[in-house]
Amino acid sequence: MSVNKLMSAVLISSLMMSSSYAAINQAAVSEDAFAVKVQGIRNFADIDNVFSQYQYEMDGWDGADFVVKNEAEQRLRQDLNQLMSSGVSAQEIQSVMEARILSPKARAEYRMIVEALKVQKASAEEISKVAMNFMNSNQASGSAFSSDGARINYKRIAVIAGAVILAAVIVISIKNCKDKKVEPPQPPVPPVPPVPPSDPQGNNGWGNGDQDAPGGSCSHNNAENYNCV
Repeated sequence: MSVNKLMSAVLISSLMMSSSYAAINQAAVSEDAFAVKVQGIRNFADIDNVFSQYQYEMDGWDGADFVVKNEAEQRLRQDLNQLMSSGVSAQEIQSVMEARILSPKARAEYRMIVEALKVQKASAEEISKVAMNFMNSNQASGSAFSSDGARINYKRIAVIAGAVILAAVIVISIKNCKDKKVEPPQPPVPPVPPVPPSDPQGNNGWGNGDQDAPGGSCSHNNAENYNCV
């Protein structure tokens, strides 16, 4: 085989191997992207199920038994926390919540309120009040809470349920923001200066020899032993 043919064969072989590696890498990237997409769909379904379960429990609420209401709220918060522990992000929870109970117009106002509450470091109680006021003023219930006219107080219950969901998601968003904060580096602690060793002769300093050492102490007095005899 001539040198030219040999070089051509090597070049073709290299190109084929490069193409194979590129195809393998592309397939791996596509597989990872698909897995991420599938996981995202599962997360959204899990979040929606949590909100649907809470809505179902609130649909059976008579508007008077607050024990039932409080227990449903507690289960909602526990379920959302479990989702967070399993890897669901606060952003995913917020996205599903917005799609369920906020109109497109109300979403911008809601996000401004969340940012303000983050700055104010609002308590859970304050967040609940803000959420209720927001739901009342916007009547922001979406399709998941649209009234069919079958229940007199349904609209009011829908607003309350929406406010509870809103407050729970705001708390999660604020907590998630705090958890991501990185503490600023602390300045280095200056080293502690070493303590000088004590004088084995029991003297606290060195004199300048302007006085005679006390009687009998010439050989061991550091204070006044200059030219001591």
